[in-house]
Amino acid sequence: MLYYKKSLLFIALLSSFTSSANPLMDSRSNKTDLSLSTTSFPVNVNPSSNLTSVPQALLPAEQISASIFKTKNLQSDNTISPLAYTPLCTTLNTGVLYTLNSTQTGGTYCYHFTIAERAKTTAILVNQDTLTDFTLSVYQDIDGTIYNLGTSSNAANTDEVIKVITEPGEYYWYMQALSATNATINFGAEVTTNIDQYEVNDTYATRTYLADMRNFVRGNHESANDLDYYVYQASSNTNIDLMLNDVENPNQWIFESLDTNGVWQPLLTGAGTANNQNVTTGQIVDVRVRPNLAITQDPNKHYRLSLGTSAPQYYQYNMGTFSGSVALQQRVDQSFTVTPGSDYEDLISAVVIPNISGSISGMNCDLDLYNQYNQKFASYKCSASKQYNLPTNAIIKPGKVTAKMSIYHASFSDPSTRSFSIPVTLSFGSPLDLDSDSLPYWFEAKNGLSDENPDDALLDSDNDGFSNLAEFNANTSPVDANSHP
Repeated sequence: MLYYKKSLLFIALLSSFTSSANPLMDSRSNKTDLSLSTTSFPVNVNPSSNLTSVPQALLPAEQISASIFKTKNLQSDNTISPLAYTPLCTTLNTGVLYTLNSTQTGGTYCYHFTIAERAKTTAILVNQDTLTDFTLSVYQDIDGTIYNLGTSSNAANTDEVIKVITEPGEYYWYMQALSATNATINFGAEVTTNIDQYEVNDTYATRTYLADMRNFVRGNHESANDLDYYVYQASSNTNIDLMLNDVENPNQWIFESLDTNGVWQPLLTGAGTANNQNVTTGQIVDVRVRPNLAITQDPNKHYRLSLGTSAPQYYQYNMGTFSGSVALQQRVDQSFTVTPGSDYEDLISAVVIPNISGSISGMNCDLDLYNQYNQKFASYKCSASKQYNLPTNAIIKPGKVTAKMSIYHASFSDPSTRSFSIPVTLSFGSPLDLDSDSLPYWFEAKNGLSDENPDDALLDSDNDGFSNLAEFNANTSPVDANSHP
């Protein structure tokens, strides 16, 4: 991780601290006036400040006086012993809004707080009057080195907000009064541990970048102030799907995309609901998920977002037509090869439609399928028009597929040379499993199921006593009661 040098101003401030310091004093007036606010925390603030989750070093460790810092003892579980650390500033609680009175221009104010487990911390500085202008920073002490996790310095008296992922450890609010005359401000930090892996993405500037593929995101909102921003960039002209599954708590989330005029437009939500969009090479697609404030929010519920290349039910490849003629007691061998697209990987069926002059009786027709390693994975008798469905353990992944057909003429009742024309079509389905229920996209789409609803894998769609998942594993039909394991 990269660390960057910060101003000497803060180290000069820290040099005046001792490990046994009383509550931190105003650096100009040596006077403290700190109290709890009458306003409950959290408060609604404008989350448009400068945010960062990349720690920045205040100074290299060798330039910091060892007498100022205490070494933290890390226990085996990587948590920090509270007895091993002496704060540089007065310790305050998180989840509380504090009032700081009598602040002055040039004043610097520092307070310490501890994070016990991995969380998202929202530090705020609010309620500045029209003549007051503060900056707010959050610092972390990592083994005796002070790192800046983020600084908010909005114009004039605009609220200051910093959102950052905080690991267990020791942290500081650090506030600087650019302009203040006996002014009063409020500050505090809200800590939530109910976060997902995509935090911090609460603003457009800190949005999560998604790869140029089919992306699957499972997220939640820990508060009414939480918004999740995502961005996708297309590498080619294609069609994409934008889908939000809210089955865990319908209508808890509002799904939106940013249009060309910079306006957030609502998109359809719900299990299996796809918003299709044509995109061109290099096009940026911005989406966000925000809480629906009209209903009660439950941070334990999750939405499932999928965004990226559209996945049709399946692709069909007409491999070609085996054609020619064969004399009595002779054999003709022919082969065709096809390479499926990598996005549509699973070979799920082969359709064979024989057309042989005269009676088919006495004519032997065998179709063998080989993978890219020239290993035979399926063999069929093509004596009649038929679709052959591959068992799930024979699903073929990316790479060429070769179909070899062998026709033998043993029809002594019709000994003349026989002509034949046998087209072979292979169907490839997308292996994507959007809802992680072990049923691939093509199987759910083909059988009227939803790949945005994981619960339908255990349903029995045709009431034959077997679940849809059991039917898939047995290569039987989940919508035909006469077809079951």
